Amino acid sequence: MSIVWANNASTTIVGAVSPSATQVTVSPGTGVNFPNPAPGNHFVATFYDQATKTHNEIVWVTARDAVNTDLFTIVRAQEGTTAQTWNTGDVFSNLITAGQLATFQQAGPLNTEIVYVGTDVSTIPNLIVCPTSPVPGAYAVGMLFNIKIANTNTGAVSPTNGGGMQLNGLAAVQVTRTDGSDLVAGNLVAGEEMTFIYNGTNPGGNPTFMALIGPYLVKPPTNFFYVSPSGNDSNDGLSPAPSHAFRTISGAMAAISSRYISQSGITLSVANGTYFDSPSVSTTYISNWLVIGNQTSPGSVLINATSTIKGVSGGYPDNSFCNFAWGFATGGSAVVTVVGLTFESAASNVGAGGNSQLTIYDCNFTAPTAGWPVFYSVGGKMSVYSNYQCNYSGATAPILFNPTGNGTIALGYNDGFTQQPLLFNFTGSSSFSLATVFCEASGTFGINNSVVSSTYGGTQPPGKKFICQTAGGIYTDNGDTSTIPGQTAGQIIPPGWTQ
Repeated sequence: MSIVWANNASTTIVGAVSPSATQVTVSPGTGVNFPNPAPGNHFVATFYDQATKTHNEIVWVTARDAVNTDLFTIVRAQEGTTAQTWNTGDVFSNLITAGQLATFQQAGPLNTEIVYVGTDVSTIPNLIVCPTSPVPGAYAVGMLFNIKIANTNTGAVSPTNGGGMQLNGLAAVQVTRTDGSDLVAGNLVAGEEMTFIYNGTNPGGNPTFMALIGPYLVKPPTNFFYVSPSGNDSNDGLSPAPSHAFRTISGAMAAISSRYISQSGITLSVANGTYFDSPSVSTTYISNWLVIGNQTSPGSVLINATSTIKGVSGGYPDNSFCNFAWGFATGGSAVVTVVGLTFESAASNVGAGGNSQLTIYDCNFTAPTAGWPVFYSVGGKMSVYSNYQCNYSGATAPILFNPTGNGTIALGYNDGFTQQPLLFNFTGSSSFSLATVFCEASGTFGINNSVVSSTYGGTQPPGKKFICQTAGGIYTDNGDTSTIPGQTAGQIIPPGWTQ
């Protein structure tokens, strides 16, 4: 019986797998990434749970179904592991295991020269300095090094950031994960022994060591990251210093989402300055995001998304999931709270799509330059509050608040126990050509008059207070829509409604 392999094959499972089950189905279309064992052969796979990455089971995969290539036959509980229950979304990967390494035929009699061992003596995170026993005359592809780590890494272990692995006084060499990607914070843990394989050169021509660490996400070293105009989106975000801070909110969210899984959420501290950015976030393994600018002076943190050009200097980033330049947008099942930012944008200042939840505190808003609504909820849930106040300025926009496609926009909250007030201040001469509030396609606008107040520079914005059509509607805490800004009475086009 022979073991067969595939490079970096990893996926998630579909449906529950009981401890006695002998088959597993993986995500549609991913089965072909794994080996197809001939009769008598197998490959080794590891289950591990998506939520904590702390439970695992090693199995032998003896067959891949000829018709349904996403269906595998498995032999459970290998290499001393225990058969467990696995659920939809748990991970199924073709990883290197101790059992597989033990089957390798060694050149000559077994001795300590086939594995080089040592203890890291470095005092600097991301740099491994280690004398080994024995000392190899030269590196050769496939050499194994077992090293006790001195410092938990805080980011990439690479000479490009002053790190890497420096053995026996030789030059530092980059360390990667099994898929060739950089290590992320927490991959190497102080006091633990790690195994590294010398992997020759990467596509860039540089020598590398491959740590036996898969490309799956890990818990972040902290839940607090920094964004600064003087930062760089390739940084780790772990301090406000230019050498660590991210450059944009988009870059921070993309980097953190690709590296970590967090059930307790992530906070981004955004320094004063101007950001040419169009932040957006959809479904990730981050349970929620809190983006904090300058709550008492939102004008100090400007998000400029007025360019409609994507992916170029002065435009908005490629990692935006939107096809338009939004000030801030959420999608999928993302849960986001934004505090203390000022938005200038071509499309809407803020938008909530899918089943996302976007909460906004103490922000400044301006009229979109491309004629979009200022607040736009397309299926998502948007809530607007203030501990200080929200401000709006701008000459003309078609709509201020536009819930549509079963989306909701709610101003203020008061259930008798909990209050979330809102002071919404208009400055300058603002007007809305269609209506202040436009509810359509079962979109709902809510205003809690007991905790919401508005002030106006000069007169109220001209135009209709509201239009409700195509099952869109407005609810208030007392049935009074008169507090909605506008100089002309609202209009209900059945089956639109108010209550």
